[in-house]
Parts: sequence; structure tokens; C-alpha cells
Amino acid sequence: MPTACRSLPSILLLRARSVTSEETRQHLKDAHQRVLSVAEVQRHLHTSAGVDEIDVGS
Repeated sequence: MPTACRSLPSILLLRARSVTSEETRQHLKDAHQRVLSVAEVQRHLHTSAGVDEIDVGS
């Protein structure tokens, strides 16, 4: 996992704990989850052999 993907989730959670606005806290927590999701997809792509195409439609 790239270094930014390792440190960014921690930074987002630290900021979420320090803000007073509940709305801002929730946005930071949502961003944290999105970063973890992207990191997991990246990890999967990196470790999967023969992955040529991924269906990301929902």
C-alpha cells in the first residue's frame, strides 16, 4: 500500500476527534472510510494475478 494510503486514514481520524462540529466529524469519518476502501481495492489489484478488468458498476 502506498505511504499516503497508510498515513491518510490516521490523519483523518485524528482530525475527526479534534473538531467540534458533528457534521465535519462525520465528513472526516466518511473520507476515512473511502480512503480505506480505495486502499483495499489497490491491495486486491496488486495481489490478484490475471486481473485485466474490474466491473465497478453499481
